Amino acid sequence: MAGGPRAHLPTGGAPRPGRRGTARGHHVSITALALGVVLAAPPARPKLSTIEPQVRAVAERFRGRLGYHIQDLTTGEVIAHRSTERFPSASTIKTVLMFEAARQIDKGELTWDTTVPLPPVAERNSSQWAYYLREGLSINVDALTNLMMNVSDNTATVVLGEKLGLLRINQTLQEMGYQDTAYTVRVPETETRLWRLRRQFANMGVTSPQEMARFLLMIDRGGVLSEAAHDRMRRILAKQYWDDWVMGTVPSDVVVLSKVGALNRHRSEIAIVKGPRPYLVAIYTDNQADQRWVAENEGDQAIIRIGTLLWNHMHPERPYQPPPNAKVFGPTGGGVTGRVSPLAAELGGGPGPSIQ
Repeated sequence: MAGGPRAHLPTGGAPRPGRRGTARGHHVSITALALGVVLAAPPARPKLSTIEPQVRAVAERFRGRLGYHIQDLTTGEVIAHRSTERFPSASTIKTVLMFEAARQIDKGELTWDTTVPLPPVAERNSSQWAYYLREGLSINVDALTNLMMNVSDNTATVVLGEKLGLLRINQTLQEMGYQDTAYTVRVPETETRLWRLRRQFANMGVTSPQEMARFLLMIDRGGVLSEAAHDRMRRILAKQYWDDWVMGTVPSDVVVLSKVGALNRHRSEIAIVKGPRPYLVAIYTDNQADQRWVAENEGDQAIIRIGTLLWNHMHPERPYQPPPNAKVFGPTGGGVTGRVSPLAAELGGGPGPSIQ
């Protein structure tokens, strides 16, 4: 048959399938493929409501007052406890000063390199690091803002706050609808509302978990100031020296925007965790029974427990615990010792590292 037409005859074995048999084979293949896609699909997104009883239990066991506002930034789901109550802000209020500095720069009233004289040492707070600069020096808004935010320097905060203006800072908050948040350093008695808040909360400021969570989210989402301003604020928030609370409960390659606060009676942290399933958390305490300045402080541990619950619940495929002996490399505050200036009491600090 060489050179002639090929015979289309079976040569043995099972008969070749016709059109109907081929369609059936394709159907089986497609079904198997679809089943594989279904089996490979990621698990359903974890809901915050599922973990809420465990988070609430941390708050209810706490010896003092603890409030939180937690939000899934993809679905918008929120769980909260005492989130509209006012708490001492401690150093989380510094986020407001950073925003006000950026706002005034956007308006052309300041520049990033505008310089401000440092006050005499006797008028400074004994916190790292501006306190230890020699008298007669000036420092610019860039340095003040980064010292205030990254290492939580109180001297830098007070100097920047006076440059920005107490009343202007609080006017901005009021105009933006933040009724429970205020900056209260060196408030004159003539400012009745601020003076009352200062006397009631006796520290740098006051806020609620809900409002400060909303403020942090506003900074991250942008659209209020120039994009350059929002970009710079995000970068500053992502570079925190005090990184062993919520920031310490997530893998080190995950970006976290954060600011912490601490007083003898109080601990706080606001954070946006930018993992695969991003979430926002604001935790505040007050009237703590445990007022020790140690890593085992009950307020510190409550924030860490909530942070750990959240990460491992939202990312079950990547559970995380800090490596063994992580505390050996935890932030210490620099180890600088010295007398506490009169300003320390004004800011609500105590004998411990009130710089936070």
